[in-house]
Formats: sequence, structure tokens, C-alpha cells
Amino acid sequence: MERNKCINIDCIEGFKKIPDDTFDLVITDPPYGVRSAEEWDNKDNFLKNIDLWLDECLRVSKSTVIWFCASQMMPHILKNREDIFHRLLIWNKPAGSQYAGSQNNNIWYSMEPILVFSKNLKLTKSKGKKSKYGYSVLQQRTIPKKKFNHPTIKAEPLMRELIMHYSDEGDFILDPFSGSGSTLVSAKQLNRDFLGFEIDENYYNTINNRISQETLWSVVNNFNKKLNGF
Repeated sequence: MERNKCINIDCIEGFKKIPDDTFDLVITDPPYGVRSAEEWDNKDNFLKNIDLWLDECLRVSKSTVIWFCASQMMPHILKNREDIFHRLLIWNKPAGSQYAGSQNNNIWYSMEPILVFSKNLKLTKSKGKKSKYGYSVLQQRTIPKKKFNHPTIKAEPLMRELIMHYSDEGDFILDPFSGSGSTLVSAKQLNRDFLGFEIDENYYNTINNRISQETLWSVVNNFNKKLNGF
């Protein structure tokens, strides 16, 4: 299985190339079916594919799948999945951050659900790592679309927190809806191997640019450490 790259492919086709239980962690931000302004975020397409997407994520994961979602879609995602649903995490977006969806009732959508699924509901402590307590509410500002030309960019500190809590260095992580590439870049920063799928060529190019820049910074930082005797 290829590692440390993103592939320009529909995830449904990508999944066909992956054996069962390949990844230590699957973490992704799939289309939510709620952004009518985005051609790829179609509600009918979401409802048609949600079961296939999640089933495939679970199949290729050894244990854990983390999904970002929209609150109104939670009933569709969780239906008949009580046996694998582990817990709900919340991404809290602080005041002054980018909000959405307030037009109908004047309530800003300042939170985003993060669903954690486990194939065995044990989620044992990460090997070789000191006990680390996290919080079920993660506070992090959103990133404006203009930074990476994507409407739902996930902040790297947010993704790093999730990756650190649910994986170890050297683990293999999949993001089948790579979007702006935050999962893959964060995995690289934390010394995890990664694989991403992204169907949109423009987003795919953005991801490769981000990975290349992260690789360059890593080389520079390592050189500076050696130069300074660290």
C-alpha cells in the first residue's frame, strides 16, 4: 500500500484497492449534504452514499474511524450503528470565528459534531505513550476559504489534537475525503504515515503543495537543529 501521498481519485474507487484492517486510524471530513452552494455537497448524493462511505472506512480501519459531520445529518449517520458508536466530540468555534447557517433562525452554527466509531468499542490506550487526558469539546478557530481555496478547511491544531489522541508515531492514517489536506499535513507533522484520496483536481493540487511545503520546512528545521548541535 502506498504511503505519504494523496491520490486524485474518487474514494469509492480508492477503497477498492485497500485490504481490510489496513489503517490504524481513519479520520475524515466528508461532504455533509448541507452546502447547496457547493456542487460536490449534494444532499441526495450524501444520503445515497453515506452507508457505503462509512462501511468502507470501518472495513479498512483496524479500529477507529473519526467523522466530522453536520448536526442535522447525525440521525442518518448513526442509524443502526449503536454497536460501533463510541462517543461524540464537539468542535467549538469561538466568537469572531467563521460561522454559517444562521439565516433561518439567527442562531450561528458555532459548533461541529465529530463522531468517533470503534469496531471493538475498546479503544485501548495508545502503546508506548504516557496517559494523556483530552477534552470532548475542542476549541479552535476556523480557517478562511481564501487561505487554501476550500470552503471547509480544518485547522491543523484541531487535526493534530485528534491524531495525537487516537494514534501513535509511525501509525498509518487514511483520509478518504482529503479536501484542503489538513489531515495529511498534520499527520506528517506528527510522524505518522498517511494516505489521502481527493476527487477534485484543484484541491488535489492544493494538498500536494501543502505536503511539499511541509516537507521543505521539515528539512530546513532538521538542518538547523544539526547546525546548532541539537
